[in-house]
Amino acid sequence: ASDALYLPGVAGNYTSVPDAANLDGFVDFTLEMKGVTFADWTSGERGLMSKWETASNDRAWRFQMSATGTLSLLVSFDGAAATTYTSTASTGVTDGATADLMARKKLNEVRFYVNGVMLGDAVACVTTALDAGAATAKVGVNYNTTGSPMDGSVERARVWNAAVDNQATPTETPVLDMDFTRATHGSTSFACTSGQ
Repeated sequence: ASDALYLPGVAGNYTSVPDAANLDGFVDFTLEMKGVTFADWTSGERGLMSKWETASNDRAWRFQMSATGTLSLLVSFDGAAATTYTSTASTGVTDGATADLMARKKLNEVRFYVNGVMLGDAVACVTTALDAGAATAKVGVNYNTTGSPMDGSVERARVWNAAVDNQATPTETPVLDMDFTRATHGSTSFACTSGQ
């Protein structure tokens, strides 16, 4: 097995970093999960990464996969109401295979990418800034600490507070870079490449 974060699809199994100003209030932004592997790519809804607490109305952003294999980006502009943007095609990734997944919001459109290639068509969106809530940023869960936990592995998770223009090899500096291949096996915490 490769170096990665392995998640069993059990509530409470995820990784997180505390809230910070550079993870909040996005207008244009990019969310990426590199080296994602699922035994079954269409077995149910999975949380990929999120900054989304429901009880306290601290909803901001959420990147997830559906049971049909499409990718969705959920956002909130006020912390309470949610707006969903969904890819117009499914990933088509073979069960057991590994892929890089990305959601990019730039100006008035959302684009999804698999292995650096655009997935389906661009989806129209608005240019409103996202809510600047106090939720922690998590990898492997959809919302709170229990929503649609991920049952697979991921090698790296990155967040940019800008739209990445070269999806295969981004040149922008991420505000969050969790490189799980750098973590010591069995450790309960490690330093992100981006400093958290």
